[in-house]
Amino acid sequence: PFDDLNIRDALDMTLIFAAVDQNVSWLFSGPAVLALKKHQQPNNIGLKDFFKNIKTLEIYDVENIYVCEKSLLDYGLNKHDLL
Repeated sequence: PFDDLNIRDALDMTLIFAAVDQNVSWLFSGPAVLALKKHQQPNNIGLKDFFKNIKTLEIYDVENIYVCEKSLLDYGLNKHDLL
C-alpha cells in the first residue's frame, strides 16, 4: 500500500461522500488489502500515517467494507491480521 497514494485518494473520497450522507461501499482487492494490515508504521519510511484514518470509517457510518478473499490468501493474510 506504500507504492503510491491510491489508498489515500480512495480514503479521502470515501470520507467526502460519507460526510454528505452517501451510502459508501469499499472493496479492497489485490495489494490494497495490505492497507488493512494491523501494526503498520508508514512513518518509518517517511509517510504520514493515514492508515489510522481507516479506523474512523465507522464514525462516518461507512459499514460496507469488503475484502477480496483471494487477495488475502495471495498475501498470506486472514481476517485476524486486519484492522
